[in-house]
Amino acid sequence: MNSLSSRLLKTPTIATSASTPNLTQLERKFSLNHSSDALVPRNISISCNLATLEEETGNGPISVVPTLQLRGGSEMISSSAPGSLQSSPRNKSPSAPHVPLVATPETVDRPRTLPPKNAAELQKHIKEYEEISKQIKKSMEKEAKDKQKKENLKSSREKKLVEFRKVWVEEVLPNWEKNTRLSPERVCQKRIRRDSKKVQDMWRVGLPPSVRGQIWRHAIGNELMITKELFDISIGHAQQTKETMFGSPQIIVTSVADGATPPKAKAGRGESFVPVQMDELLGKEGTVALVTIMDLPMDFPARELFVADGPMHKQMAEVLEAYVAYRPDVGYAPCMSYLVAGFLLNMETLDTFISLANFINKPFNLAFYITDRSQMYKYTIVADSIISTLLPKIHKHFKEINIEPELFLGDWFMTIFLKPLPLDIASRVWDIYFLEGEIFLFKVMLALLKMHSHQFESYPRDLCVNILNKFPKDISEESLFEHISQFNLDPKKFYKLLET
Repeated sequence: MNSLSSRLLKTPTIATSASTPNLTQLERKFSLNHSSDALVPRNISISCNLATLEEETGNGPISVVPTLQLRGGSEMISSSAPGSLQSSPRNKSPSAPHVPLVATPETVDRPRTLPPKNAAELQKHIKEYEEISKQIKKSMEKEAKDKQKKENLKSSREKKLVEFRKVWVEEVLPNWEKNTRLSPERVCQKRIRRDSKKVQDMWRVGLPPSVRGQIWRHAIGNELMITKELFDISIGHAQQTKETMFGSPQIIVTSVADGATPPKAKAGRGESFVPVQMDELLGKEGTVALVTIMDLPMDFPARELFVADGPMHKQMAEVLEAYVAYRPDVGYAPCMSYLVAGFLLNMETLDTFISLANFINKPFNLAFYITDRSQMYKYTIVADSIISTLLPKIHKHFKEINIEPELFLGDWFMTIFLKPLPLDIASRVWDIYFLEGEIFLFKVMLALLKMHSHQFESYPRDLCVNILNKFPKDISEESLFEHISQFNLDPKKFYKLLET
């Protein structure tokens, strides 16, 4: 019967009642001659509707309840109550899901072709049905309350940002240098007044977008004393390097901004091409040719701004090429384009170059960008130790499926979580990172793992890796920061652990 029903559903016809007005057109439009299908016996008719149909009957749209009716002779087998075609008022949604809270014998009894249930069994199933219905209703109500709570928190935060913007613009930014103290080698202590709880509290709520770039620039600072003249010189030097490379008959560089082909070198006089490592060919300075790649993924929200012919493509290329010329010992590294994109969306080109250079120059960040494996190993050991202590089940499962922190921490830390998280949430992560420093990166790491503990404690390796590479787009911002607040890492112990 199941296989027959599945085939029958392919040729539905609407069963109508003679007492229903103005149905002639519906019958002509939606009825099918089932006798044309060799698999359908002539004495069987089908009534199956999957939508709500409207016909001007004077009583509102016609609501057709999904039914399957098989008629064989005088017998009828129906999957729903009779009277499948009925009208409903226009102010109601006939297709909306409905879960009845009170069960009746008709809703839980067996079909009429089967023996009926006895009274005890029927009463038991009615009770179970009602209990399930109550649980569904309770779950739906809880979901609605949680959604409303999140919306209220978001609205409250947006109102605070509007209020805080005035404080930032009028009280903090104009007197930034006067209201800050310097402390060596601690981003969380640099360029923020230690005794100003008000400033720190405002900062942790998130920065107003209109002043975000200014605050980032002040928080990062300019210890390298980079000027506009130095930026222009670096751009010129990068252009010379590119001309030298393009002028060589042994090198052919193809733009791969849209995922085309990687840079290639010609093999002798033949037409065959082989990929080359630019840092091996011309040193790290030669990686200026790789700037055209701009390794932003297709799903990066603002990617269309930075790809070839995009309105901000030139600015990104200038910043990246200038940085390669300024720091040929670092060169162009994977994920660097994420940083530039994040900065350019919030500040001017020169400020982006200054912020990028000073950010990467921090010892913690530099270790990842120059691939200092000894330092990177030390940081991953710290991460592994923290995960083992605070999230032992996840740590145990990761060990079982061979997932080490080094598999995901590089992309997370090098992009300040801009690669695995949606842009708006990552921007808020950047806000607090520039206040608290490296310790905040480890808090975010713990929060993301805990939020997805169900998956990370049981899923196979490939599914876990997929989540670690890119978290769902609908990840809750409020839930993430609520989880972050649950991890209180002691700064003194953390930095001591980081330095050992």
